[in-house]
Amino acid sequence: MPLEKLPIFVRSGTILPMMKQSDRIPEQMIDPLILQIYPGNDSYTFNEAEGTSKFKIQQNSSVMTFFIESRVERSFILRFMKIEKPEKIRITINGHIFKVSAVDMVQYKNYLQLKTPRLRSAVIKLGVK
Repeated sequence: MPLEKLPIFVRSGTILPMMKQSDRIPEQMIDPLILQIYPGNDSYTFNEAEGTSKFKIQQNSSVMTFFIESRVERSFILRFMKIEKPEKIRITINGHIFKVSAVDMVQYKNYLQLKTPRLRSAVIKLGVK
């Protein structure tokens, strides 16, 4: 059974790191790192040979905020599960506001996907409906 059809339980606030399909785990750094982010409040520390990356999600009734702090610079594919394209989005990368293009943000049936440039830190705020 394909993974996308296999029913699994995921706790709210889960931040699940993944990588593009491959025959084996690469010896070098995973870039881009794919994160499946489920609405809620939680944090996750990702340890790898290149260093530690920390992720945190905070959500209230109107805004979901996602934080990235990484020791290495890399790009991310962020999949915000069960989220529709928000009316407002604000992304701060390495302290600078980042403008999102239609190419960088795509709405799929079950999630909103956002591709980031290479970065070490970011704050993403989504205005949740």
